[in-house]
Amino acid sequence: ISQDDKLYVWGVNTYGQLGTGNTTSLQTPTIIMSENTFKEISVGYDTSFAITEDGKLYAWGANGNGELGDGTITLKSTPTLIKEKMIKIAATWNHVVGIDESGTVYAWGANENKELGDGTTTTRTTPIPITYKQGKFRVEHYKQKDSLDGYNLVEEDVEEYVGVIGTQISAIPKRIW
Repeated sequence: ISQDDKLYVWGVNTYGQLGTGNTTSLQTPTIIMSENTFKEISVGYDTSFAITEDGKLYAWGANGNGELGDGTITLKSTPTLIKEKMIKIAATWNHVVGIDESGTVYAWGANENKELGDGTTTTRTTPIPITYKQGKFRVEHYKQKDSLDGYNLVEEDVEEYVGVIGTQISAIPKRIW
């Protein structure tokens, strides 16, 4: 994101993760979605996510586990609107966690290690709300020793960790201290 809140992309584009409408890699920064201004971005392994200033979440790139959240497992080389009123997004290799304006936490994508926090191992191709008390949260990404990615949910008003999503230890968010 540039100083004027525009979104620039460059690099490898094997799965359309640059959002240019093709799979041609770029060696120089190139603006996409120039009509929008952005406040948040996150990238996964071969996926990209961006939230506009008005809260629209867009996703593009690889989608073999439904990690784009558009209800399919089809690659997208152009930004696709996924959800509105979003404020935070955190992507990893094959799943995503986001928070909307009301403080609801959503997760989607691969779930074989219960990384979505819904208590199942069912892959989700659209954002699903993760049940926990409503509040003001932020999502912190972490990488475990065994190479599994996960997220901590942090209650911002008290700076207290309230749950873990993405570990085999805790498949449903719960207060951990």
